[in-house]
Amino acid sequence: MSTLTVQDVYIPFCNRLLENGGSQLGLWTNSQFLLYLEDTYTDFLKATGICKSIVTQSIQFSVSTYTIPDSQMRVETAFRSGVIMYKTTVEELDNEEFNWEKKRLGAPNRWRADGLPIKQIAIYPPPDYDGVAYPGSGPPFVSPTADFLPTDRNLTTVGAQMGPTSFTLNSPIPLIPDSAVPYLVWGCLMRIFSDDSEMKDSGRYQYSRARFYEGIALFRSAENELLYEDVDDAAAF
Repeated sequence: MSTLTVQDVYIPFCNRLLENGGSQLGLWTNSQFLLYLEDTYTDFLKATGICKSIVTQSIQFSVSTYTIPDSQMRVETAFRSGVIMYKTTVEELDNEEFNWEKKRLGAPNRWRADGLPIKQIAIYPPPDYDGVAYPGSGPPFVSPTADFLPTDRNLTTVGAQMGPTSFTLNSPIPLIPDSAVPYLVWGCLMRIFSDDSEMKDSGRYQYSRARFYEGIALFRSAENELLYEDVDDAAAF
């Protein structure tokens, strides 16, 4: 993970604007830069999924809808009792099973996120048992251990991890490798060149956007390559 700080984004950001050392002309402020960085950083984590959050929460009898904790930006994969569940949709269920909403309870083997409020997923069929209960004042009742815990017979979700939502000029940049940090510079430049201000520049915006999304594509590809290597290694044994 990154050993760099916000300064390692701020300095090249200023240099690209030909304002070495900070805003010289007063066309932007450090506070604006930090807002650009916070948005860029969150978008990069969400788009690449380069750092995963694993959360296991208690399954409750006949309850099909579960809240996703704030530590996950989205769910990419879901497991029950450590076994992967198939991702489905409302349309697919409508086409496959008549009156599926009223189906009897059973062992969940599918999950979906469509047709639901933000930060919720539903499992299907509704569970016919209670998993191991975890302490908490309200849903989601999450295990304190970020692991699959298959013997607990509960719901595990894996997805892009949420990072810090605010920075200072001296904050560290966690969760991403050093080699990804230069692409954050392009993301910040993309935002300043698209602002409705004197810094607006459609040509430089398009170039910065292309470089930022080049980084997203690169690290998304690297993540998939690592996943396939894990599968190949497992198959070798």
